[in-house]
Amino acid sequence: METIHDLISAVSALGIPWTNGVWGKGDDGPTVPYVTIKAGDGTSYGADNITWCTVMDYDVELYVHGRDYALERALEQALDDAEIYWSKGVYLLEDESVCETVYSVTVRED
Repeated sequence: METIHDLISAVSALGIPWTNGVWGKGDDGPTVPYVTIKAGDGTSYGADNITWCTVMDYDVELYVHGRDYALERALEQALDDAEIYWSKGVYLLEDESVCETVYSVTVRED
């Protein structure tokens, strides 16, 4: 299983702005396209009262105007190259006039 650092490297390779949560306070954030990485639930594994591995679910959210198939494919290729398994959902956020493509991944925390 790959790590959160592998995920960050894959997203960084796109060359577009990204954040691991929210943009700075008072900052409206960048214009699209951009990526947000949001942590979900985690699971820890251990033995002898010591945690030896923690895995976390993340949503990698790609925001664009309209649907950008080339950018989606570039992100998918970056995840594939990093050997990160992903599943995908696409949502139109009409009130914000953007398309959100969400990649669900699970990686090991470092």
